Amino acid sequence: MLQAQQRLRGLEAEACCNASHAVLDRLAKWIVRLHEGSAGAPLHITQAQFGQMLGVQRTSVNVAAARLQALGLVRFGRGRVRILDLEGLRAASCCVAPAASLADRAAPVRAPESKSFLQAPESPLRRIA
Repeated sequence: MLQAQQRLRGLEAEACCNASHAVLDRLAKWIVRLHEGSAGAPLHITQAQFGQMLGVQRTSVNVAAARLQALGLVRFGRGRVRILDLEGLRAASCCVAPAASLADRAAPVRAPESKSFLQAPESPLRRIA
């Protein structure tokens, strides 16, 4: 039962992340997660596959990947991703902490008080760029 609750919390946190963070931040997060799961081996994944993972078009991934590459954090090439600055990538990513702890820290959702809800939340990359 506890394992099912933890899994549900993780899914809730992932859904909140997908709804509230920019493609750039989520791409950085997934590159870090895949890197940690691969024991540092080069990642063999295409931008189209990232698009499927993130639920966005490949062109959106292409724009985000170009920005990460311009910042010197990663290098993309023909279905391959090489991390150049792991700590910088972690700083740029959203939600790198385990999903269960994110769900514990998640603020309750409330209705917006003004039209400012139309503006995207500030990206962590804006803080390091």
